Amino acid sequence: YTLAITNQGKKAAKPVDVMIDGQAQKMVLLVDDLPANTTFKSAQLKNTQAKVLYKQTGNNYTTTLPSDLSKVDQLVVGFP
Repeated sequence: YTLAITNQGKKAAKPVDVMIDGQAQKMVLLVDDLPANTTFKSAQLKNTQAKVLYKQTGNNYTTTLPSDLSKVDQLVVGFP
């Protein structure tokens, strides 16, 4: 499936504090739960500054795709 996101609000989205691969960063996060019975394969981003993130625990993320794709139940994209 395809996600196209536009902020139509009057205010810019605010970044949150997250840990990405052990590094503290501020990112605006887009989080989308994958539909039921869907297996994640890949994500392509048009914004070169954005990062596909894989949730670990709390606000900890990694940019490394898990070897077991069935563990990916959300698409998370971080924008600096």
